[in-house]
Amino acid sequence: MVVYCILIVTMAIISGATWWYTRTYLAQPKSKSALATSAECRMIISCKGFGNNLPGLGCRATPNQRLVHSFGINNAFTTTNKERYRDFKNEAIHKVNLTNDKWQHLAKEAQTIIKGSLYSSRIPLMPYVQSLTLRIVLFIMFDVDALALSPTAIEIVTASINDLWKKSKLASTPNDAFQSQHHFRSALHDLLLDHNLDDPTSNPLNLILPAYETLWRIVLLGFVDIRFRTRHGDIQSASVTALRAFLADP
Repeated sequence: MVVYCILIVTMAIISGATWWYTRTYLAQPKSKSALATSAECRMIISCKGFGNNLPGLGCRATPNQRLVHSFGINNAFTTTNKERYRDFKNEAIHKVNLTNDKWQHLAKEAQTIIKGSLYSSRIPLMPYVQSLTLRIVLFIMFDVDALALSPTAIEIVTASINDLWKKSKLASTPNDAFQSQHHFRSALHDLLLDHNLDDPTSNPLNLILPAYETLWRIVLLGFVDIRFRTRHGDIQSASVTALRAFLADP
């Protein structure tokens, strides 16, 4: 039951990746004040009405330069160049715009990944969810054999992303720069041999970060909520039934 829940929650959030990419939206740091109306929310999305004179791309790219320093990326979330924005958006849409047959194939691949990676009856949940999510993201984005990926490299990449993501919210230092992350870069190279990590435009993290960094948290919280937090048995049963139906026909 536990394994099944992890699997079906994972499959559910992969569909959310399409929403994430096609709208090319990255959440900004939360304001200390709460905004209650839809009109105010639309003003934030359009970057108008709050004394901000930056153009739309600049509003997003400026605070996200911390990610350029930490991960060496150049994508729709970090650029002010309209051509680069369009190129990345088109690439991302193409990656996640799966046909029905490909969704079915992904469902089977996810089941295979889980069955092949359960090495013990007791495993740490968070690292396991991170590993599973990254493997599926790499399978979708780069068409790699997810089961053949090095467990050590997967562990290093997930831990490094988590560590650098947190550090990127603080004052940057040379030690935090992507060029200084030798173990991280080596592990990425082991997973994706043919990608140039020194070119910000072709860096695979351009695609990996938006897909993976938030989705693993959704998988984890979704699993915990459905499997453990739902107190009413009928509600839990209905949730599991709905997710099983989605897995059977994504």
